[in-house]
Amino acid sequence: MPTRSHAAALVTLLLAACNGDDPCEGAACHGIGFDAPEGGEIRVEYVRTPVAEYSRGVAFFKSSQTPESTPFPVIKTASERVCNDLFAAPMWPTAPLEASRYLDVGELSVTGGGRTIPLTRSTDYTDFLGRTHAVAYHFLDSTTMIAPSALYDVVMTGSDESAAATWAAQLGVPAQFDLIAPQLPLTLQIPRDSDLAITWEQPPQTIGQAVLGLVAFQDEAGALSHLCVTEAADDGFTVPKDVLAAVPPRGTLLRGHTTHELREFPGGRRFDVIGTWCYATPYELE
Repeated sequence: MPTRSHAAALVTLLLAACNGDDPCEGAACHGIGFDAPEGGEIRVEYVRTPVAEYSRGVAFFKSSQTPESTPFPVIKTASERVCNDLFAAPMWPTAPLEASRYLDVGELSVTGGGRTIPLTRSTDYTDFLGRTHAVAYHFLDSTTMIAPSALYDVVMTGSDESAAATWAAQLGVPAQFDLIAPQLPLTLQIPRDSDLAITWEQPPQTIGQAVLGLVAFQDEAGALSHLCVTEAADDGFTVPKDVLAAVPPRGTLLRGHTTHELREFPGGRRFDVIGTWCYATPYELE
């Protein structure tokens, strides 16, 4: 798990600052880090598969949960080849929880890149990471796609439980990029007995947020088994063969660039703001 200083080096906190006569507010003022009590997340993604492309998102807000926080994945440089085994050691974002109290924030939308995308409010909703939420907001769209290299406002109309709010330019979507190797076959055959070298284009990033490299494996049911996140989206990542020996024999390989900002919401709790541009490829180990 990153230390608080390490986490600060990885993620630029684009939050309310303390200057002039403005009140001190936001994670930068209260020391919110990756070990703080969790308050939920908003996650917006572009996903391309071998046969389709779509954008999707999920958000949820919490005033409490048990346990209050879960271990955060280790983030290293690409050269260190570190992958977190979420099946062997459950951790954020999919560690099981005993209980959670969810907040209704009214209507929720994200606005940026010349478009506004509303998220639908649902109860007892299971998201694309397999997590079930008492109250969640979500969208899935193959026509109104999120824009790359864009900063999105997060807009909440408010409710009896939560005041209306706009988090301006908080959610960053990285630049569009192309895979180099392996590319995007209908099913990727991965040898079990050798490292998997992944390479991708590294375009200039213009959103002013730190962009991380992402490689992940999901089993056939969609559960995340391994999460490999690197400090910068270099030109790729090599999955060691000992990691491949532990991943499910078939499932989905995710390769992407991602941002991860922290917000304090509600007071004293960590809220994760995540934007991702990625490719999803069915795979089989051989």
